[in-house]
Order: sequence, then structure tokens, then C-alpha cells
Amino acid sequence: MLLPSAKPSRGKCTTASALLELIKDVELAISSRKGRTGTAAGDVAFPKGKENLASVLKRYKRRLSNKPTGTNEGTGSRKTPR
Repeated sequence: MLLPSAKPSRGKCTTASALLELIKDVELAISSRKGRTGTAAGDVAFPKGKENLASVLKRYKRRLSNKPTGTNEGTGSRKTPR
């Protein structure tokens, strides 16, 4: 069940610049985090997860920065038929 605040509102779209700002905030937040040392999760899994997340964020930043301003990014599909 979706919370009322989680429902998508009609007529609004998130701009690429707003998403880029959000990605920068997330990158800052994860860069200062450290896993618990002395445990398998802290020594192996957490750094690997951080690495994977950084890779995904980097990919999103690259794609969003290549988008021209004013385009509608709300389609949600990966590839558009040409």
C-alpha cells in the first residue's frame, strides 16, 4: 500500500537539474559512511555496496548531464523506439 505522500502527483515532473542535485547529496552522504570494522559485513559487503552505489550514481549523472534542458524525462522507459 502506498502512503498518501508517495503517490505520484499529476502535472509535475522532476527536472534533470533537480535529480543531479539529489545525486550530489547522496554521494556526499555515502562518502563519509564507514562499515563496522572487524565484521564480514563491515569489511567486505559494505564497501562493495558503496562501490556499486557510486557506480550507479555516476552512470545516472552522466545520462542526466547529457540531457538537454526542458525535455520531459518522466517516461520511465530505458530505450525509446526510433
